Amino acid sequence: MKKSLSLLLALVMVLSLMAFAPAAGAEDAHEPIVLEFSQTATQKEHHGACWGDFAEYVHEHCPWITINVHYGSELYDDSTFCEAIMRGNVEMGITAPGYIGEFAPELSIFAAPYIFDSLDQMNAVLNGEIGQQIYDQVAEETGVRLLGAIYQGRRTINLREDKKITCRADLEGVLMRVPGGDSWMNMGYALGCEPTKMALSEVYLALQTGAVDGQDNPLQGTMNYKFGEVTKSITMTDHMLAVVFPCIEESIWQTFDDETKQVFMDAFQIAYDKDLEEYVSEEADLIQQFRDMGLSVYDDVDNSTLAREVWEYIWANNDKFGYDKEMYDLVKSAG
Repeated sequence: MKKSLSLLLALVMVLSLMAFAPAAGAEDAHEPIVLEFSQTATQKEHHGACWGDFAEYVHEHCPWITINVHYGSELYDDSTFCEAIMRGNVEMGITAPGYIGEFAPELSIFAAPYIFDSLDQMNAVLNGEIGQQIYDQVAEETGVRLLGAIYQGRRTINLREDKKITCRADLEGVLMRVPGGDSWMNMGYALGCEPTKMALSEVYLALQTGAVDGQDNPLQGTMNYKFGEVTKSITMTDHMLAVVFPCIEESIWQTFDDETKQVFMDAFQIAYDKDLEEYVSEEADLIQQFRDMGLSVYDDVDNSTLAREVWEYIWANNDKFGYDKEMYDLVKSAG
């Protein structure tokens, strides 16, 4: 009897210890995952640096997931990334409408000049229900899941000559560097210039030697790549409210449960907020820095004429552009 009582007490103690023992860590229930994250942007660019915060947040809340963020085209550049992620050669990264639009035509309109009138409008479309429907379609077509759109600044026109741009005629005959891809070429044609595809690494020398007459970039990009050293003017045409898309292989995304997906989306919002705050806060300072370098910065322009002429030209030549008028109307009514 005493022996049975002792065994019973021992069993109760063991069960009690098990009840109060800490649960196994969440990572013990998952296989470790390592995701390589490719982008062209450097850590000096806000839309590049913010992905370090993204990766830290994901790992903090999902310790079994490690995201290795690569910068400055260490893995792939913009022109090769989309094919790489579709082939499964890289798991995550950054793309833009002008690149992913080559494989998902419904996105190409977001690489058009003056498609967005404001940041609120962009968010209502690309970070709202419309965007989610588009991203579902793109994932089905390409195997790439876009998580949302993040601000990359307002694209401006930077020329070797001191010239204020107010209409398409002002860009007639201007040989302008654009990134690779048909969507970027279409942007140049719509603006009225003569676009030429060129890698970003080649632009400084091309401007210096006169191989091109100008380039377009947000102010931070123009400063970071020192294009102000070999040019004379910047017009705040704001012809594109530039965005980039963080993305992940759809096959990987679909292995995540809802809680993990939400962690990624929360991390996206953290990256978005940090990026936007830094871009907006530095704009006035960058304009003054360019002026101190001797450039004319035309920030008082009325872009309504250029915007109207751009879309008149697009609709008159839409057999070449192939934009969806219904999507255009949907975008313009949003926000």
